[in-house]
Amino acid sequence: MRRSLILLLIVSAAYGLGIYQLKYRVAHLESNLQKVQREVIAENESIHILSAEISYVTRPDQIAKLSEKHLQLSPIKVAQIYQLADVMPGVAYSRWADAAPRDAAPVVAAAVDADGDGDGVAGDVLQSPVSYEVQ
Repeated sequence: MRRSLILLLIVSAAYGLGIYQLKYRVAHLESNLQKVQREVIAENESIHILSAEISYVTRPDQIAKLSEKHLQLSPIKVAQIYQLADVMPGVAYSRWADAAPRDAAPVVAAAVDADGDGDGVAGDVLQSPVSYEVQ
């Protein structure tokens, strides 16, 4: 009986020590979980703020304002327009609408400003086959 009592005390002490360590391990893990949850909330708030900033910066009027400020672009002048032969002297440019079927040649699309406001955006798109020959 005495041995069983000593054995029972040892087993009880081991269980008590195990439960004690388990309790503090669970408390440590819970504090880590709370820390990670706070970080996730902070990251979600940052993502929300960045999404709002991207929405603001990518607005067309904002892009136009920033491009005027930083790019200093000007309208294209007639003197800036060159023929293909001026840029690439060894290549001849010829249009041949009726010489071959439409799918036999690459197609170049040219935007035509149908509404006449000068933006070159709102209008019909004309397509015609184009051929480039190396001389």
